[in-house]
Amino acid sequence: MSNSFVQATPSSQNNLSGVLAVGACGLLSSFFVALILSVIELNTELALYSFMLWYIIPAGAIGAGFLAAGGYYLGARIFHHRPGVGSFAWVVFVSILTFFLINFLNYYFLEVEGQYIRDEMSFFAYLDFIITHTVIEYSHRGSNPGNTGELGGVLGYGFAALQILGFSGGGIWICAILKGHVFCDSCRRYFRKKEISPSRRRIRSR
Repeated sequence: MSNSFVQATPSSQNNLSGVLAVGACGLLSSFFVALILSVIELNTELALYSFMLWYIIPAGAIGAGFLAAGGYYLGARIFHHRPGVGSFAWVVFVSILTFFLINFLNYYFLEVEGQYIRDEMSFFAYLDFIITHTVIEYSHRGSNPGNTGELGGVLGYGFAALQILGFSGGGIWICAILKGHVFCDSCRRYFRKKEISPSRRRIRSR
């Protein structure tokens, strides 16, 4: 009786290492984007990721999610990784993770009257407080800004859900851009641009 086993080939090992490297690039970009946005918010009280366009489009969250997933895009291009279903889910997860990471950094470093918030309440209690006490400021064509007052539970969580959708939308945007690049399945590499030979161009013009 002979024993059979499957031996990992160098190509499969390289592919696995490439997937892990690309995933790590996405996590790094998520962390740095969250850190930058948190520093801005803690020092200026301006949450750039909460900017809304026409009151319903979470433009700030989409942009933040796009930047957070930017590391995945760069990694995929550098390591010539074509995103599949699993990669798509990972990019969306990393983009959404950025939303919670921003709030966690705010929670960890926020001081009120010389006391760290993290010493007074749990992160989830802080997150619930922030969501339910959200105040949206608005202005129309340069008019004096107004605000909605505290949104409360239902509207507050609805606004948070809209932001999370925006973050995930930014990640989906990155995936769509990657899908638009020409990829060679046999050589496992991205092409820099689409090239059509003169003969193919003549055939298409008939």
